[in-house]
Amino acid sequence: MALQAQQATLVGDAHVSSAQPTVNAGGLSNLNVGNGYTALVQFDLGVLPAGTTASQITRAVLKVYCNRADTPGTVAVQVVGSSWSEGTVTYATLPVLGAVVETGNVSSAGAFVTFDVTSTVQSWVSGSVANHGLALSSSAGTVQFDSKENIQTGHAPELEIALAVGTVGSGATGATGATGATGVTGATGVGVAGATGATGATGATGAMGLTGATGAAGPQGVQGITGATGPTGATGAAGLNGATGAAGATGATGATGAAGLVWEGAYSTSTNYALGSVVSYGGASYVSIAAMNMGQPPNISPAAWSLLAAQGGSGVQGAVGPTGATGAVGATGAAGPAGVQGVAGATGPQGPAGAQGLAGATGPVGAQGPQGLQGIAGQAGAQGIQGVTGATGATGIGLTGSTGATGPSGATGATGSTGPTGLNFMGVYSSNFNYAVGAVVTYQGTSYVSEVSGNLAQIPGVSPSFWQVLSAQGVTGATGPTGATGGTGGTGLTGLSGPQGATGATGSTGSTGAVGMNFRSAWTSATNYAVNDAVTFANSTYIALAANSNAEPDTHPQSWEILAEAGGAGPTGAAGTAATVAVGTVTTLAAGSQATVTNSGTSSAAVLNFGIPQGAAGATGSGGGTGSTSSGTFAAMYHPVSFNTLYYAVNSPNASLTETASVLAWVPLGCTATQLSVYSQQSANITVTLRVGMPSSMANTALSCQPSTNGSCTSTGSVTVSAGQFVDLTITSASGTSAGVWTSLQCQ
Repeated sequence: MALQAQQATLVGDAHVSSAQPTVNAGGLSNLNVGNGYTALVQFDLGVLPAGTTASQITRAVLKVYCNRADTPGTVAVQVVGSSWSEGTVTYATLPVLGAVVETGNVSSAGAFVTFDVTSTVQSWVSGSVANHGLALSSSAGTVQFDSKENIQTGHAPELEIALAVGTVGSGATGATGATGATGVTGATGVGVAGATGATGATGATGAMGLTGATGAAGPQGVQGITGATGPTGATGAAGLNGATGAAGATGATGATGAAGLVWEGAYSTSTNYALGSVVSYGGASYVSIAAMNMGQPPNISPAAWSLLAAQGGSGVQGAVGPTGATGAVGATGAAGPAGVQGVAGATGPQGPAGAQGLAGATGPVGAQGPQGLQGIAGQAGAQGIQGVTGATGATGIGLTGSTGATGPSGATGATGSTGPTGLNFMGVYSSNFNYAVGAVVTYQGTSYVSEVSGNLAQIPGVSPSFWQVLSAQGVTGATGPTGATGGTGGTGLTGLSGPQGATGATGSTGSTGAVGMNFRSAWTSATNYAVNDAVTFANSTYIALAANSNAEPDTHPQSWEILAEAGGAGPTGAAGTAATVAVGTVTTLAAGSQATVTNSGTSSAAVLNFGIPQGAAGATGSGGGTGSTSSGTFAAMYHPVSFNTLYYAVNSPNASLTETASVLAWVPLGCTATQLSVYSQQSANITVTLRVGMPSSMANTALSCQPSTNGSCTSTGSVTVSAGQFVDLTITSASGTSAGVWTSLQCQ
């Protein structure tokens, strides 16, 4: 009985993830296995000859190619219990899986892994089990196999089936020809011996070379490829076509030969053998029963090689037949040119230092009043002017004036509510700076105020949930941290709203008041504090008497002085109205004038009105011409990358397996993308590509490159991003282990 190899048709492959139970990944180029991933493959057995029975399936092997092995380990194969579709299957819809039918060890990447699934394929052919495919999973390893969509290494899963033929087919089987000349002579014959029929009987294993697998026999016999000729025909060289057989009904010329064997000489580990290749190894001859057979020694690789002729004792020397023609050796492909070393990306500009808040004005020292809540540092008021409502005084920290007269520093009453946080001018916007609430920046001729803390890489004008417009023109002046004053104390009127003081002249005679403080929120051991920094700790408020770090306020009186001590719980009062802060009017002042902030509301419902000086006219643009284009880094970002995510934002840390709105960056004015630069710490080459479009129709662009491990790459070109379109990045071929990838996009 001869063997015939068939390769089933791969019709679907996908993987599912327990961490993302509703995500379909059928279109990806890899099949992830382990760490919560399960891969599915399905094959069509329609390539088998009509009438094939389960008993004719002598061997079936599932072969997959491992392109990445983050954690080597054992992979198990199970039968899939019901139907599924590559384009819709998810972990939530994963069919029930049967018992494990085979396991295999994955030790490293860059190699094929095979699984013997003979019994499973036999059950499919017999109809005892429905063919819904196979599942691969692992409880210890984390590996990647190629899918049929992989165009880089390009080794799709394969199901190779070996058939014992001779009775398969719809036509009548021709009678077996007489045992004449054999293709194998003696113990060393491998199908290339000449016509010495007399000695043919001694070659016990030579029958393989003579009798090829019977194809589907019709009324007319198909021309044999390497089958032996009839009893009178001379033995041809191995691999040559035999003479055309007579009509199948007569059977005089023997069964139709299957694909012929090709003699390849002594086995070499560097040769990639095809199905039917014959080699000598260790004194015996072997035939390859798999395609793409490379680096698998015949004597220890039964899934790749079948013994053709074992080494026997010395027999009678047969006459040497004519040597078969040696096939031409394919030319060795030229080595590809080495990739050009990518240019290292330029170091990003240093983010601007935070602007120093204005020091509070000095005020008269008065008697200690009742302890008030933390006030807001105000802009320095004019010193001692009679009868004019002064600018807000220094921060209220519980000190009261001796006479209650209006002056630069109004005392904070015991019941005054905490004033709102003042604005802090930070200069020109930088994507590398982490802005706090109240930070004011200028960007493209407009002033913005940050409405959230931790405001990093959120561009004003395109991030309305992070920034609010203060002024649509002019450059923002240096705005002091002035806010609404606290509630009016029991002694005197506040500097903002009080009427003309009776003894305004006393303001000039008072001694120097306390230096304005800088509120730093809750105390942390990792922060370096300066003199007059104020913090909260254990529900009390402290002010720094000396520069310090890691000095806990309640245990270091030499470094901290208490401002407002946490009191015991009093009786529950009636529900009050929460203090509010709102931005009122924003007025553009003349260039060079002083910025102003006034409160047109109350101490508990402040309405801040801003006066912002107009900036000087730019060197270009005053004539209304076309203006010059600018270039440089449009967006630069760091991402921890793994195969768990595919899409990445160009200007924020957001990443997602699907292209959601969180990774899209809006470009309202449009630009021309000219350069994409990438630096990668991934364990293998990745591909980074710029995508452009609208949220429902994003598409890859020509800006794409592949950095190596701890290396960089740069792609240049001219990609138009129309006004109002969106951009993001896709990163493919990443491993399962998170590793840093830096990207920089330039847009003119």
